[in-house]
Amino acid sequence: MNAMLVSNGLIGLCLAWIAWREFRSHNRRDAGILGSAACIALAVSAGTWLHVLEHGW
Repeated sequence: MNAMLVSNGLIGLCLAWIAWREFRSHNRRDAGILGSAACIALAVSAGTWLHVLEHGW
């Protein structure tokens, strides 16, 4: 469970960083796709954390 929480968060942050780099290089379409994927990964991570806080491990 710990590995899943950490990996989801790291994947989301990495995707957000890549999306930002694509945005800065004026590649807006790819930045939008990667940004959406980053939001989904971070939302899954946050939802998992909230579930853990509410129900325990």
